[in-house]
Amino acid sequence: VLHLASILPFVAGIALVVFFWKKKTNSFSVLFFVLFSGLAATCAEYNQEVRMYELCFFAVLLSAYFSYLVLTGDASKRRLNMTFAVICGVVSAYTHYYGFVTTGILVFMTGLFNLVKDKESRRSKENILMLVLAPVVYLLLYSPWLYTLFRQMKTVAGSWWMDAPAPLLSVVNFVFGGGKLVWVFV
Repeated sequence: VLHLASILPFVAGIALVVFFWKKKTNSFSVLFFVLFSGLAATCAEYNQEVRMYELCFFAVLLSAYFSYLVLTGDASKRRLNMTFAVICGVVSAYTHYYGFVTTGILVFMTGLFNLVKDKESRRSKENILMLVLAPVVYLLLYSPWLYTLFRQMKTVAGSWWMDAPAPLLSVVNFVFGGGKLVWVFV
């Protein structure tokens, strides 16, 4: 039962991309996403075994989806979509530090791209406020955990466990379980 509960946000994320995001983009981007996040043996294994990864995956995906809607969707819903992007980003941030970095960059870049996408956007006070306020609200909502983040970064700086970055081929072999597309749910 625990494995089923841990895989549900992962499956919901894949369904979100296949059924909703596909309507807004194209089949190639959906296939690319599903191939690398849904069929990669290591990704599927980590999303099943380590609950924080799949919850972070789903929250980052939702934040990206709402960010996409900010940039391409209805202008009257831009503020609401940015609010959801920030909230989902904060959920991913509390789930994992990589979620914090990923959605922090995503929130800032969404505000920036929204501001510079055309001349009318650059003059809009609402877009300027969105660029400034979204990252500030993101950090304020995450601020209770910032002390712990900095404390852990200081500890890790003295005893880092990782080696130098691996060559790209090694990373691909790791992600795809030795180059094989294997379903680990079975």
